[in-house]
Amino acid sequence: MLIYKILRAEEWAGFEAAGRFDGSPDDLRDGFIHCSTREQAPATAQRFFAGESRLVIAVLETRELGDTVRWEEASHGGHFPHIYGPAPLGAVTATYFADGASAVGAVLPAELPEPTVPADSRAEVFGRYLDFFRATVAAKLRALPEEALRTSALPSGWTPLELLRHLTYMERRWLEWTFEGEPVPDPWGDRQGGQRNGRWHVGPSETLEGLLAALDERAAKSRQIIGRHSLEETGPPGEGWRGGPPATLERVLFHMLQEYARHVGHLDIVAELSGTATGE
Repeated sequence: MLIYKILRAEEWAGFEAAGRFDGSPDDLRDGFIHCSTREQAPATAQRFFAGESRLVIAVLETRELGDTVRWEEASHGGHFPHIYGPAPLGAVTATYFADGASAVGAVLPAELPEPTVPADSRAEVFGRYLDFFRATVAAKLRALPEEALRTSALPSGWTPLELLRHLTYMERRWLEWTFEGEPVPDPWGDRQGGQRNGRWHVGPSETLEGLLAALDERAAKSRQIIGRHSLEETGPPGEGWRGGPPATLERVLFHMLQEYARHVGHLDIVAELSGTATGE
């Protein structure tokens, strides 16, 4: 399992030179080396490294650290990995460099949420997997050449950018329109000329980054919706259930995860045909 240590540039230089890291002044004060998961690292950077212009994120393999790693609750909430003892350089599997705390989330690759990582709730687990799939979609799309983003490599005819737009509408449709029962114009997002055609049109002037920004905005709204309901809560009757009984939020989130998993697999096919990276 991988854990993440955020370091100032001079701390990383000392880590490399000594072949081990005994801790920052804050670590030495607390008696252990503070680390984070992939999901926790961006917030950790913002909370404790906001004034730094250059950061190094060292990725450590817990198998190399043995029983020196303990998962403990932090004063600001959540369970974090702490290393009780020096961290050897040999435990570092990768390093990433960020120009300031706000860039940490962007430079770190998506990491599959491990079932061994503690979570405070089932809702947190769902959130981790949704964030993982969103980040994976973004990484796979950014790796594709521009031509591959706008053309179809498969007989079904969809393009990767159309798939991205579909996922954005999918989140809105299931959480805002179906589960919360809010009025939403064109909840499927596939209408042209007043008729649904099963395609999510992307204009020539629309960009990948603009569409990813729309997905990020929708993801933030999805987190708000999930945060104000319990997983056991049932949505109101409405058209979104297609004549069936309303389901719980938990069932809706399961459905959204299978949508993401299926479409990430579709992008893997396109990536393989285009010669770019596949897999998690």
